[in-house]
Amino acid sequence: LAARIADFAYSPPSSRATSASSTEKRELGDRGAGGRGARSGKSAFGEGRSGQGLGWSAPAYADGMARYVVDARTLLHLVDHGARVDPAIHLVAPGSIRSEALQLLLDDVRAGTRTDEEALAAHEQVTALKLRLLGDRVSRGTAWRIAREHGWDSLRDAEHLAIARLQADALVTVDPQLAARADGVVPLAPLEALLADADADADAGPTEDAST
Repeated sequence: LAARIADFAYSPPSSRATSASSTEKRELGDRGAGGRGARSGKSAFGEGRSGQGLGWSAPAYADGMARYVVDARTLLHLVDHGARVDPAIHLVAPGSIRSEALQLLLDDVRAGTRTDEEALAAHEQVTALKLRLLGDRVSRGTAWRIAREHGWDSLRDAEHLAIARLQADALVTVDPQLAARADGVVPLAPLEALLADADADADAGPTEDAST
C-alpha cells in the first residue's frame, strides 16, 4: 500500500497561505454542520495521532474531527488503492465532485485503462464514501474571486480552494496542478492526513522518501 499511495510528493502548508477575508467570514457565519466550530487543543489526527513526521499539523474542531477538502482524482486514488479513510475526519468537496469522478472514469475507459465494469464499480465505491458536498453562495463568490485574481479560465480548481479557505482545515490532493495552484492560497495537507492509522503508519516512510 505504501508504494502505491506515495506516488505524489506533497508539500506542507505554505506560510503564505491566505485566510478567508473578514467579509467572507461574516457572510459565512456558523451555518450548522457546514460552518466552522470552535477550536480545541486536540490534534486534528485524533487521539494518539499527530501530524509529527508528516510535515503537517492541522487544528481540530470542537468535535475533534478535522475537515479536509478533496478532489475527484484523490477520491479515485483512495478507491483504487483500497485506502481506508480515518473515521475521525470529515471529507468536504464541491457538489460536482462525483460527476467529475465519473468523467475521469469515462476518460479511463475511452483510453483503455479500465473496463466499463471496473469504472462503474469504482464509481460505486466513490459514491459510498461519506462526503459533505458544498456549493453555497459565499463559496461560489469566493471561487469567482480566486479565479479572477489568478487569471484562471475555469472555476473548477477555484471551487476547491474556496471551500478549503472557508470551511476546512486544508486541501488534500494527488493532482499536481491543483496542488500548485493551492500553494500560497490555502494550506495543503498530505494524503496520510486522510488515512486510518494502519494505512498512515505503513505510508509514512515512503512518503518522506517521495518528497525529497
